[in-house]
Amino acid sequence: MKFNFIKTIALLIAVSFVVLTFSLVKTVRAFDIATVTVGLADCDYTDLQKAIDDAATGPTIIVLMEDILVSGTVFVKARQNITLTSGDHGPYKIDAGGGNFTVITNSGKLSLTQIKVTGANSTDLGGGIYNNGILFMWDGAVISGNTAKDGGGVYNCGVLNLEYGAKISNNASRFNIPSGGGFGGGVWNQSVVTMEDGSEISHNRSDTYGGGVYNYDRAEFIMNGGKISGNEAIYGGGVYNSGEAWDEAA
Repeated sequence: MKFNFIKTIALLIAVSFVVLTFSLVKTVRAFDIATVTVGLADCDYTDLQKAIDDAATGPTIIVLMEDILVSGTVFVKARQNITLTSGDHGPYKIDAGGGNFTVITNSGKLSLTQIKVTGANSTDLGGGIYNNGILFMWDGAVISGNTAKDGGGVYNCGVLNLEYGAKISNNASRFNIPSGGGFGGGVWNQSVVTMEDGSEISHNRSDTYGGGVYNYDRAEFIMNGGKISGNEAIYGGGVYNSGEAWDEAA
């Protein structure tokens, strides 16, 4: 009887150990981060959109190994968690080459670091990025050299965080007859934008309102730090605010 009791206790301990080990493995796997390379012939992918499409819903780091010229909008889908960065000899750029389309449309969670988004000449909303997800820019992320009807750099309908080293510069929003537009040379915001120390919105141009930022009705623009400078517009060279904007650092 005593022997059976000891065997039972030992079995319970063994089962508990297996369950604990399995739980730990599941936890570790839940935080696994996949990393793939894009660009050169010996990379995992030569096509950026294919690399994004193949990414699961867990965190995926996509490393560019050369400049990427795209012929259409790059899409990040809802529930995806993508980081775009550059490998050796970067930073590299994602370039629309003057095409009439938005460079990136983000509906998931997208982080940019050591990447330049450039080259859009769009007659629609959002030149560099159309964001209706969560967009983080930091450490050398640049959106520059894009034009659009509204939101030359970024058209933001989601959450946009500009962290240390992020820059939105030298973008433009253009007024077109009869479609109008020309709002938010750097950023059109109709949701939430936060700027932190070391971030910058500079030297953007709007044909009408908000050279740096057009902050739309009931949108939130929060400035914890950073710099807004050298932007031009007919109304509101730096920020044109019809929503809620405040400087937390003031």
